[in-house]
Amino acid sequence: MPNPNNLRAGVQSQQPDYALVKFFSYPAEFDAVAFGTAGLLFNIAINSQADFLIQQLTLSVIDTTTYALVPVPWSLVQLSDSGSSAAFMAGPTHPSNLFGTAQQPFILPRPYLIKGGGLLQVALTDKRGAGNPLTWYMSFIGKNYFKSS
Repeated sequence: MPNPNNLRAGVQSQQPDYALVKFFSYPAEFDAVAFGTAGLLFNIAINSQADFLIQQLTLSVIDTTTYALVPVPWSLVQLSDSGSSAAFMAGPTHPSNLFGTAQQPFILPRPYLIKGGGLLQVALTDKRGAGNPLTWYMSFIGKNYFKSS
């Protein structure tokens, strides 16, 4: 079975092979975010028994008053891997630059591996000047690589 560390590093690794690979999705939900809210954090704890290879990202934004799906508003998002202290980008960016939809997920140009027991941190800033509260649903889609015993 291929080692996902090779995908991240681009070189042959001395890491052990994996016993089991399963499709998996880690969700992040920012519920009823009021306009102009800054510095919201959501931490996703990665299963300690499996490394997680992120392959796709999706985002849906729902108006909590009308329950309607809305276009992604003016906002900023920052992703980081706390386990390795690595940021996914140089600074915050508009979510449309990084996330796709359920129908058309954003496929990472190169899958990103987060070690088992690591922490994926999502920071969100709502830059709207007015409007109804919104709920943000993000999905980090990929594979769990369970380690050999």
